[in-house]
Amino acid sequence: MKNLILLVILLSSVASQAEWIRGTLTFKDKTVKTGYVKSFVPYAKKIWFRNTIKDKEVSYPSEVLTSIEMHLKNGKSEKSYFIHEAEFTILTSTPKLKIKKYSAWLDSLYEGDFKVLTMYFYGGTRGSELLVIYYINWPGEDYA
Repeated sequence: MKNLILLVILLSSVASQAEWIRGTLTFKDKTVKTGYVKSFVPYAKKIWFRNTIKDKEVSYPSEVLTSIEMHLKNGKSEKSYFIHEAEFTILTSTPKLKIKKYSAWLDSLYEGDFKVLTMYFYGGTRGSELLVIYYINWPGEDYA
């Protein structure tokens, strides 16, 4: 029985550390922190961070951050930006650009003269279809 309890404790410890990924936070004031970031969703209001995997977790409001770079085990990195979404309506006689009031975490697909950002989510008629939205972000703009 004691072995079973120890096994459960060990597995829960390993599982709780598995959701933490090595990452770098960049704040709006240009401060950079490297440590471990907990997995997050596009509309996360808080990002959970640890300096080391054993440190106590600290949360930062998404509004104080500009980007998160996740350092994956395969040596690659994935970068996400906290940015306003924009909609360009062309179905009317006068096309309009509407910038939404809220921001979201958008994943970077390409960075060069401009950025191609994307968001993946489940939706559709049954809520089980993977949908992808692509955004373009030009240098100096705070929306995509």
